[in-house]
Amino acid sequence: MAAHLYHDQIGISHSELSQREYRRWLESHDRASVLSSSGGSVQQQTLISVLLPVYNTPPDVLIACLESVLAQTCGRWELCISDDASTRRDTADVLVRYAGRDPRIRIEKRASNGHISAATNTALAMAGGEFVALLDHDDLLHPDAILEVVTAACANPEWHLIYTDEDKLDRRGRRSDPYFKPDYNPELLTAQNYISHLGVYRTAIVRELGGFQIGYEGCQDWDLALRFCERVGASAIGHIPKVLYHWRMSATSTAEDTSVKPYVQQVAMKVLTDHVRRVRPGASVRRLNWPYGAFRVQEGPPADEHVSVIVWEQAGQPIDCLGNMFETLGSTMSVEVIIPVNNGNIAKRWFGDHVPGALSLKVLGTTNTNPAESRNEAARMAKGSILVFVNKDIDAFSKGWLDELVAQARRPDIGVVGAKIYDPRGWVTDGAFVLGGAGGINVAFGGLDSAAVGPRARALHVQDVSAVSGACMAMRANVFHSIGGFSHASVESLVAADLCLRIRANGYRTIWTPYVELYMHEISGASPVQGQNVHGERAWLFQHYPKELLADPFYSTNLEATPAHFKLAT
Repeated sequence: MAAHLYHDQIGISHSELSQREYRRWLESHDRASVLSSSGGSVQQQTLISVLLPVYNTPPDVLIACLESVLAQTCGRWELCISDDASTRRDTADVLVRYAGRDPRIRIEKRASNGHISAATNTALAMAGGEFVALLDHDDLLHPDAILEVVTAACANPEWHLIYTDEDKLDRRGRRSDPYFKPDYNPELLTAQNYISHLGVYRTAIVRELGGFQIGYEGCQDWDLALRFCERVGASAIGHIPKVLYHWRMSATSTAEDTSVKPYVQQVAMKVLTDHVRRVRPGASVRRLNWPYGAFRVQEGPPADEHVSVIVWEQAGQPIDCLGNMFETLGSTMSVEVIIPVNNGNIAKRWFGDHVPGALSLKVLGTTNTNPAESRNEAARMAKGSILVFVNKDIDAFSKGWLDELVAQARRPDIGVVGAKIYDPRGWVTDGAFVLGGAGGINVAFGGLDSAAVGPRARALHVQDVSAVSGACMAMRANVFHSIGGFSHASVESLVAADLCLRIRANGYRTIWTPYVELYMHEISGASPVQGQNVHGERAWLFQHYPKELLADPFYSTNLEATPAHFKLAT
């Protein structure tokens, strides 16, 4: 019950409590610039073409949208309006009136209704700006939207795609339900179009890609985002962590209820399947049985791998759970279990009674008391192409847990894979880490129970993270050895985070999968630094990773990092 109460208060619902919290936050964090539309030399360097497809928009809604563009504090924009053969005379009258007010507003009336993709392509053909910004006809731009985008584009000329945070306008015009987004998170983008609004794309590349694809209406923005990101790569994608777009909720909008457009789920499946075929051969897409619709990209079964599972046993304590773990393997992979211990005879005698006969058991007798070096020693002994490190107090209850870890770790761009770990109460206690805050490192989704979806359903999706727990982590052996394994010079509770950050510095990604669900037999308090000197560990992290601790790219500077509960930062 406590976990669900916490879940309800972090912006999943449109509760009055969350609206009040957000409005209080806006009072101190959302103040429009005082720049005039003609001021600032930076504004003269980049022209933004706002693409606005229109069809039978109610006049009051359309006027509010147009006024939000005219109210921009930066004047370097043009508004390219594609009227998709509207049949309402009052809609056409509003467009003509506003085009006469400002020469930056241009309109093209289509001869026939072609729906959203064709209409947006018409607006794209009109664009003369270096970037195009996508605006829906019933939404609003924040007054500083163009200013912030132009400033970011000038400061980061390598950026080809810029996106911002967003919120929603309820039927009474109140701002609510903010989405404080991560920086570019390629894994999360395969589960949801978090880029969405406000998305700003380099015009030449959009045209090179053929614009918006006909037949993808309803998910045309997601399709473009995926194709665009495939084309430009991570270094060309920038995020402005400010709420600069307001998505209007209405009876016909998916901002309020995704079920109002049921066809969108079929189109989303098509978009994601196309993407997977292009970039992840052998993977497949499954629609998950959740009311609001969600998808999972699943790798093919890793039946041909040889896997080495290295168990950290620690001072001869009994390994009281691994028998259950390996009974849930669910695959035909070749698996060896390596246990570096001080008392090999005791461990082997006990362990031999609990491991299925198909597994190969190796007990590494060692006098090394340093946990990092002991695991490195076991890794050097390992024969597997995939290394899986687990703590002795971890147990599995999801069948095929090792298949999922190995399938993800096999991917050439993935460096480390982590799991979703619960305490005996069924609450998330370990797994993905968020960097920053008073403790330096914090557990993402800590305190949620297994039924909770988390903020924006992120607790349900595979995603990029800065680091994962050493209680269960998998990686390719060649990646592990290429960076020298675990660093025995680091603080023990930070060994795993240090490894992830060093692997990331070598160009690999760290991902977390909720499809590997494990139990930790002891309650750890949802903190990887429990029982140790938090200040000393934070000092060590800042000494070695000062940039990474300033802001976790996969979290948000607008959210509290300690604990990492996705609540508004104060």
